[in-house]
Amino acid sequence: MTVFSADLVAELLEATNRETESKARGNLLEELAAHVFNSIPGVKVTQRDVTNVHRSEEIDLVLFNQQLSDGLEVFEPFIFVECKNTKTPVGSPALTVFGKKLRSRNAGLGILVARFGVTGDPSDLTSAQQAISDELSEGREIIVVTERDLSKLRSAADIVELLIRRRSSLLATCGFVQDDDRNEDEHSRGQAPSALDGRLRGWRGIEVAIRQEREQLVTEMLSRGPDWPGNPPTLNELILDRSDILSKLLQSSSTDQEDFQHWRAVLEAMVDLGATATALLERQGAWEREPSAIVASMASHTPNLRHVSLTSRLYADTLSYYTLEAVNQEDLDGRSAALALIGLMVDSHRLLDDSLNEFLASQES
Repeated sequence: MTVFSADLVAELLEATNRETESKARGNLLEELAAHVFNSIPGVKVTQRDVTNVHRSEEIDLVLFNQQLSDGLEVFEPFIFVECKNTKTPVGSPALTVFGKKLRSRNAGLGILVARFGVTGDPSDLTSAQQAISDELSEGREIIVVTERDLSKLRSAADIVELLIRRRSSLLATCGFVQDDDRNEDEHSRGQAPSALDGRLRGWRGIEVAIRQEREQLVTEMLSRGPDWPGNPPTLNELILDRSDILSKLLQSSSTDQEDFQHWRAVLEAMVDLGATATALLERQGAWEREPSAIVASMASHTPNLRHVSLTSRLYADTLSYYTLEAVNQEDLDGRSAALALIGLMVDSHRLLDDSLNEFLASQES
């Protein structure tokens, strides 16, 4: 067992943020995960980057768990770990591959260390959340640990508590929920966390799920946002150009939802425009780069278009208005207009993505 070091965790997380090469980022996250799990009483990393005899699959970390009372007492003796240091939330294909690795080893428990979590809505079980639920229904549990979780660890006991809480949440919700949001809210109100930590119900659960999905999209926008140039007009031209691309795609849209390639291009254009808006927001100054802070700030500026068709004249006019305001700052201040534009892209992306997933589900049933 190694002694847990919060300083080393912070150092490795900072290194992953600076690293631009994907393989190097993956190695750093794997090194971080190995340190964290090795510090749990009775747990040891026995193998790293090991392939099966057919050389068709690789497991990042294999943990041997002695099941000590102050460690992972109720966890399996062998636990397999997958590390994904991508710049965006991990999608369902990666979860399906990890599930296959567990199945081929007759393993019931795996830990996915995913820097920005996974895609999908935990309340509706879409995208990667659906893959986690599917694996669970076949007896394979996949616990998700994020950069946000790792940054808050201060001791080996914190790691044990996190894994127990996250496993309990998985079994209760059939998906991944970043349950520390709820705990922090309750503590801030002077309330003790309930006995059902991680099991979010009713409107509160829906609110948390929606906020998390918004934060995941903003995280993707931040990772794709262009470095704003020293010449401000250049960025203004870029945001106008990306807004025009999205407008033209929407104008050429038909009501036929089977044109998946077209609608996926619309989704990508929304993220691109939002990414440019985040760069514009940075130029405006006086903002926090944390996705949660951006989502909280954009809430009061985003127009309510929940029941408006993306191809309607109202949506086109709203898109044009906030794009021009963000650039020209005529009526709104530039920061408010940028936040509104980001919010419009995030909510539009979510509504369109949900409708496509619902249509696919109806075709499969």
